[in-house]
Amino acid sequence: MNIDWSKAPEDATHFNRSGLFFKFDENLNARFYDGFWWRGNGLKLGDYDTVGELIERPKKQEAWDGEGLPPVDCLCETFDVDANCWVKVEIYAHTELMGETNVCAKNGTDMFYGLAHEFRPIRTAEQLAEEERKSQLELMHKIYMEGASEHKGGIAALYDAGYKLAK
Repeated sequence: MNIDWSKAPEDATHFNRSGLFFKFDENLNARFYDGFWWRGNGLKLGDYDTVGELIERPKKQEAWDGEGLPPVDCLCETFDVDANCWVKVEIYAHTELMGETNVCAKNGTDMFYGLAHEFRPIRTAEQLAEEERKSQLELMHKIYMEGASEHKGGIAALYDAGYKLAK
């Protein structure tokens, strides 16, 4: 059964097969969510049969930091050799093959297999901006040095390449 936990209130702890979200406090007092409000004050787990089979809300997974194996259900990136770019994948299994642990991942219908070092955490917007900055600086440095070696002047070479001061 696939449960859309995004439709559950933040404090819901369980779901049952009749389609209700529940929350239990430390004394196992139960309340169910009717789509608008929490209801059922004072009910205890097992006090009534409508609870049915309870499915506990999965724990929120901490972001993978890139160390060790990416955990199952982790979203991360791996390099797609055919597309020549990094793609987002979901880890679905670890397998042993010839004495090494392999990571099995999927992106839609595409499957990826590899060792842990072939996967990386999804980069933040700040990390992407820093990578872009470094790339631009490297390109500017290359243009500057080529211009200087041609006695054209490094600054002139940057200007000729289209670099201008932002206003």
